[in-house]
Amino acid sequence: MTKGDIQQLLQKSFRSHPPPTGDDLVMDNGDEKTVREIRNLFTGRRWYELDPEFVIEHADLLWLMAVSAQRYYIPAYLLATFHVSKDWIYTNNLLLSLFLPLRNEDDPARDTFVRFLEALTPIEKSAIRAFLDFTAAEHPSQGERGAAKLALSVLWRKFEALPVEQDRKSA
Repeated sequence: MTKGDIQQLLQKSFRSHPPPTGDDLVMDNGDEKTVREIRNLFTGRRWYELDPEFVIEHADLLWLMAVSAQRYYIPAYLLATFHVSKDWIYTNNLLLSLFLPLRNEDDPARDTFVRFLEALTPIEKSAIRAFLDFTAAEHPSQGERGAAKLALSVLWRKFEALPVEQDRKSA
């Protein structure tokens, strides 16, 4: 697959959902400043219309969102990796966040991450796997390739590749 194929796959796999609002956008246990910031920045914004620079600027907010918002905005965060310099930490941190909460049963983010995984449809999981396969094979940075390979081996490799149309019919 090419970068363009991955972009199209993510767009087809995630595009059908409306943007989250209110309690579906922000975790209820966040501090008030973060809750306001997420609501101000993301309410009503479609993931596929977000500028990669905007996503990168707010990289720290994805895992502070409610699970439904994490599911909705994850493709924007994945696609933003195509727009960062190869030596920047954004990509590596994002890739590590796709499995690290599962490594430690005492990690407070583990339950939220498991709910995130459960919220994803099979085709969405498959699209994330394809993104990781591409990154593991094609990313210019050895660190990102290693993080993608680790994410695949720890979790994502178990999700089979599915055609986009199959999931839409079963969803």
